[in-house]
Amino acid sequence: MVIKRVLAGEAVRVHAVKHGSEWIVGSRHYLHARNHADAILFLLDRHSPDFPAYSSGLFQRPPRFNVVGNTEVNNLELARRIADIVGKPLRYELFDAHSARPGHDLRYALDGSTLAALGWSAPVDFWDSLERTVKWTLDHPEWLAEQRATMRKTA
Repeated sequence: MVIKRVLAGEAVRVHAVKHGSEWIVGSRHYLHARNHADAILFLLDRHSPDFPAYSSGLFQRPPRFNVVGNTEVNNLELARRIADIVGKPLRYELFDAHSARPGHDLRYALDGSTLAALGWSAPVDFWDSLERTVKWTLDHPEWLAEQRATMRKTA
């Protein structure tokens, strides 16, 4: 969506919260699909009964692992980087997501320490993967057209 809007010169809506006169932009630990797949393979290769169990009330459950990206990025920084890669200026508007969607989280940040303690780290750098993804999308504009067609069908 960001690539499509930047290419069209349209404004990108960036989720934020307004506190007085100051905006606080939302952030995420973005994760490349290759990193997620690598974490799953890492766990499958090292599956052990010694993995820490997850206690839920009276029951012991299988261990839980959060797969976390290596870089927390605020959404405006992400949109700016995408626009830089596309080579066009970013037009944006900060959008108070909390007013529109009560209960909306401004920041999503999982704790990946359990998986990291086992020795896993993300093999694909976030910024490199973002650049490759944006460039691939620009080289395959049919994916942008498909998104538009799909959005019209579901609207």
